[in-house]
Amino acid sequence: MHVLLTEQNPGQGKDLALRLRYLGCTVSTCHSDNTDICNGVVPGGCPLEGLRPAAMVIDVRGEKEFTAHEYGAVCGARAGLPVVLTGLGWHDKPPVPDGLRSRVTAIRQNALLVGCVDALQDEKTVNKRENQ
Repeated sequence: MHVLLTEQNPGQGKDLALRLRYLGCTVSTCHSDNTDICNGVVPGGCPLEGLRPAAMVIDVRGEKEFTAHEYGAVCGARAGLPVVLTGLGWHDKPPVPDGLRSRVTAIRQNALLVGCVDALQDEKTVNKRENQ
């Protein structure tokens, strides 16, 4: 499963990205580690476009105020993708910005990871059936 991981402030999604990759997810970001420039305007392009675009967006956040680093969540919502907001810690539920209330799901990281394990298992089952 390919996910786009955004974060309210640089570095807040690093631990979650490691956990998702460990589970078997492909994790892309909106910005490289060293810049605030959107990947959509640099070589390689936006993770929501191309041959194998992200299937969902996960936004890691801790405060109500929306930041430019989270614009990928807006792009994902506009593209009709599932957008999940999660808190900074394992058990933290994130605040939801007013403009996104009806377009996103807010859950704790532990619930998100359990859901990803289930989705990855379903994906493996579907792929196995298609290859038989």
